[in-house]
Amino acid sequence: MPRRGLRRSENDTRVEARIARGAASNYAGQFVVLATGVLLTPFILHRVGPTAYGLWVLATALGGYGGLLDVGISSAVQKYVAEHRARDLPHEVSALVSTALALYTVLGIAALALLGTLASFVPEMFGVAPGQREVATWLTVIVGLQLLVSLPAATPAAVLRGSHRFDLTNVLVIVSTLLTAALTVVVLLLGGGIVAVAAIGVAVLAFMQIPAMWLMRRAVPELRFELSAVTRRTIRTVLSFSASVFAVRVGGVLTQRTDAIVIGAALPVRMVTPYSLGQRLAEVIMLLTNQFVQVLLPLASELDALEDRRRLRTVYLSATRIALALAIALAATIGILGSSILSVWIGETYSRYGYVVSMLAAAAAVDTLNWPGASLLTGMARHRPLARIALATGVVNVGLSAALVQVYGLTGVAVGTLLPSVGASILFVLPYTLRTIGVRPSEFVLDVLRPNTVPAAVILGLLLAGRAMLDTDRPAVLAFTITAALCVYLAAYLRFSASGVETAFYRGAAVNLCG
Repeated sequence: MPRRGLRRSENDTRVEARIARGAASNYAGQFVVLATGVLLTPFILHRVGPTAYGLWVLATALGGYGGLLDVGISSAVQKYVAEHRARDLPHEVSALVSTALALYTVLGIAALALLGTLASFVPEMFGVAPGQREVATWLTVIVGLQLLVSLPAATPAAVLRGSHRFDLTNVLVIVSTLLTAALTVVVLLLGGGIVAVAAIGVAVLAFMQIPAMWLMRRAVPELRFELSAVTRRTIRTVLSFSASVFAVRVGGVLTQRTDAIVIGAALPVRMVTPYSLGQRLAEVIMLLTNQFVQVLLPLASELDALEDRRRLRTVYLSATRIALALAIALAATIGILGSSILSVWIGETYSRYGYVVSMLAAAAAVDTLNWPGASLLTGMARHRPLARIALATGVVNVGLSAALVQVYGLTGVAVGTLLPSVGASILFVLPYTLRTIGVRPSEFVLDVLRPNTVPAAVILGLLLAGRAMLDTDRPAVLAFTITAALCVYLAAYLRFSASGVETAFYRGAAVNLCG
């Protein structure tokens, strides 16, 4: 018995260490992405103007729909690579990856054909001024080319994540981000426009596939690309799992990408820009939380294959508590200081749209509460009901936003995003997750919600006081206010709320991040 208990403790430690390493690597990569975006966005916006920038956002939104042709294959690759490697089935790994690459290639060609056909109609759809119609057409074509490259390029990244090599994935992310940023600055300084900026992204993405394939082969040496392994059985295995992930992504695109299209169709195109900036800030909450959550899917696949339900419940409660803590800190900061952040980041002209930032930040915080459970359920192949909920939420979001934009403008679109997210989370997603993983509601309240209560009150009070007493529109004051609030919040959380497991996780993540 003592030996068995010792073994369980050692296994728990290995799981925590794996999560810490993956999360630390993800945060390092995402820090570079966010820092680059923060610096580049105002530079690009002031160089090309709000109308051209708005057209780029619209083209990207259309690309988001084209990105649905991924149909969830990358999630299937992550799950089955982790599962087959845990069971020591190298041939199954090769068959799976070969099938995914073949499917992605076909879908990438279809995406280019779709957006290439749609390109000539985009200027009419959004009432683009005659002087900008050629720009809108080219941006749509370039987004199609980006999908042609990015869909097959998802295979190496998914294989690396399924093998728990998030460090290698983030090396690629960092190099790609810095290279794209450097080339973008050079092109804009030389007089290039938004079309050249979009083309740079495609060129860098294509180039980065050379090191990506090499790292994938190094990380998974047993991998072999075999066209003969692409059979009806492997295709059916991939698509049967990815169908529900695809439905979830459809719901996500309806929620996150359609707002720009609704605004562009009902209001002047320039109004897409301030709403897009609000979305960019709200997405910081999702991006930073997701770096931690990403690690859970392949881990859940392994634990489910080993039928270790106890550890799955433990991982869910701890992961959700940490995700909620991150979401509270980020959403409170962005929501309360949104006007000041916009003023310092972009310019005083956009500070009046802080109300949009607040509502979108609240919606993002509610969504992230469900992400750890959704990731674990996907790894367990128990995510199909989530697909129906996501689709329904996305449809309600689009309908409500389209109805409210005519009367309330950007406020109506933000409300159309917030209300469906809150309703779906409380009424459907959370109850299903608790029931499936085997967690009682009382456990969730005691282990997830209650520990975050005091730290949440602390940071809300500090931020509200700072906004009322200080001139947070000044960059130095804003930086001081955010830093002080987050430091006090972290101290309060570690003192009153964090468990021993979390403390060990944070310590391990810090060590791995420094390493």
